[in-house]
Amino acid sequence: MHTTRSGYGAPEPESAAQALARVDGSTPSSPDHHALGDLVFKKRVEAAGITEDLLAELHSEAIALFTALEEHAVRITKDTDLPARNRGYPRPTDGAAELAVPDELGWHPSFSVRSRSTDLPVTMKCMMEQDEDARMLRAIGGIVRSSGSASIGLQQMIAALAGTDLTYFMLQDATLGSQVKQSEAIVKATNTNEWITHPPVDSEMRSLALKGLSQMRYMTERRNRVVHDIWRPMATEEWPFGLEGTRATRWGKARILSSLQTFHQLDSMFSLAAELLGAVGVAIVKLRLHDPEYVSGLKDDPVSAARRCCTDLARKVELASSGKLPGWRWEVIPLPETE
Repeated sequence: MHTTRSGYGAPEPESAAQALARVDGSTPSSPDHHALGDLVFKKRVEAAGITEDLLAELHSEAIALFTALEEHAVRITKDTDLPARNRGYPRPTDGAAELAVPDELGWHPSFSVRSRSTDLPVTMKCMMEQDEDARMLRAIGGIVRSSGSASIGLQQMIAALAGTDLTYFMLQDATLGSQVKQSEAIVKATNTNEWITHPPVDSEMRSLALKGLSQMRYMTERRNRVVHDIWRPMATEEWPFGLEGTRATRWGKARILSSLQTFHQLDSMFSLAAELLGAVGVAIVKLRLHDPEYVSGLKDDPVSAARRCCTDLARKVELASSGKLPGWRWEVIPLPETE
């Protein structure tokens, strides 16, 4: 049959029967196909140097490995007196490993280190230590980030209170502690002297700002120790996520015992402080332009937000200072007295 395709030299479309015949003709029979596969497999085995002896040796090592893992799983399950994160991997608190004889399974009693065949437990212990350091460093980074946000909120609040952005140049190079101290002095001076002229400041917002700055003094002191001290994990049965910090000085290394939960709580305190100071700054500006009833009716009511944040922050700081905040631990270990 002549078609337009054949006129241009193009092949005619292939029918289903023709395609089936072509595939059957190009595919070897079933026995030949299996024989070809076996030959390829045999050549690959010979090239890899795989022998029966090697397979037997690998099989015995695999059995020994799974047996050791099973024994270890039973061991850490039975050690219920240890914290869950430390079962089978107790960390020495003195920084040095004690010499001890491995038990019948080859486990070192101090570090749970296998003495033969495989170093898997050593690798797992290193991974656990890396996880501890990673959690600690993330918690420290969270405090740095949230305290930076609190610093920004503080600068915005002072600029709104003073009615000028020039206050930025006064606070830009100051430490967080200096920023809190200077800002507190400025807020205290408002609405107190008729000779000191400044834009009107709502009395309630002034009071909330002073309360927030007062709480920040307590937080900043601990934030500075977290950021500038040298910290390391120090887990105990009572504090499985315990931390120990020392000052980065050659002499006078007073220690602080804390916990990962404490760092997270401090992070949340600074986040609340940032929200509080930001809401106070917005409320001060809104209340200058509108009456309190209008501001309270806004969708994002800054007055209500400032009140809520101030209450939450004050409650957290009070619980922390009394040691009743969940997970809070801040024990300063004094230096031993010298004769």
